[in-house]
Amino acid sequence: QEIQAELTAMRDSYEQIFVDIIDELPLKKTVNRKLFRLMLLGTLNSTQTWFHQGPFTPAEIGREFIAYLEDSVIAPGG
Repeated sequence: QEIQAELTAMRDSYEQIFVDIIDELPLKKTVNRKLFRLMLLGTLNSTQTWFHQGPFTPAEIGREFIAYLEDSVIAPGG
């Protein structure tokens, strides 16, 4: 019970960091920030499952992901 409470507090603290960061992003008005945050966290948390050293470096993958975000969810001029 005590450990569960501690883990929940740690998770909430970690999640709040992402809430604060996403609140600062110039996202399009149509973007649901909660769903965007959950999608982003899910992607980051599953990286160890799909990433294997191969044709793309982590930096290349990061640049590509940022380009996707800029094209789809970032407001023009943001």
